[in-house]
Amino acid sequence: MQLGISTGIAGYGPILDPVFGGSERSFRDEAEARAARLLEVLQGEPLGTAGKGYESIPAGADLTLQPLSPGLCDRVWWGGGSTGTAVRTAEKGLLLHCSTLNTEDTGAPFAQAQADQLTAYRERFAELQAAGEHPGRTPKVAVGRIVVPLLDDHDRRVHEEFLTGYASGMDDEGRPLSGPPFRFSRIVSGGVDEIVDALAADPAVQSTDELVITLPANGDAAAHERILRIVAEEIAPRLG
Repeated sequence: MQLGISTGIAGYGPILDPVFGGSERSFRDEAEARAARLLEVLQGEPLGTAGKGYESIPAGADLTLQPLSPGLCDRVWWGGGSTGTAVRTAEKGLLLHCSTLNTEDTGAPFAQAQADQLTAYRERFAELQAAGEHPGRTPKVAVGRIVVPLLDDHDRRVHEEFLTGYASGMDDEGRPLSGPPFRFSRIVSGGVDEIVDALAADPAVQSTDELVITLPANGDAAAHERILRIVAEEIAPRLG
């Protein structure tokens, strides 16, 4: 199992606070604190104690996550969207997953800005390991792209609404027409040759250790299964 976590987007705080509870700390500080606590628990730190005990649990016993997976902390991916987050992920010793959103606009094209994040992560990780931190850990990055093969009229009918809606909310460089100064990746769609060429020209994809296929928001299970099958059988083998 691979576990993915992130601090999320601060603008969603008013929506999330009534569900998970508010905090006097800033959105980022609270999210970082909760993530740090989660990582402690995954390493076997107690969640609390049994107090007076309950049924077969003796009084005062430490309550830990069960069953505990000793290797899970080596498979925790932090979702990043900026160079700062990439650097902090390296400092945590976690794996880095960059998806289809950059939460900063550096002025560089989306894919190049993301490739720069991967470089910053690897350089910081190397600096820390040279100083004796994170021994035995292997830095790893993953990049996500929305891939939508359009091989026939049925594919185009199924995904037309999603493709049109996605493109209509942003300019040609992935900047939203309204809202925060984010940058979104373009959808990689078309025939197999077009998709392979687009991914091969993407500097972040070429720099990544793993490519994550992000499925479109529309479509049923059969449509998503078709995308994954085409990627696995016709696209991935040509990417190497």
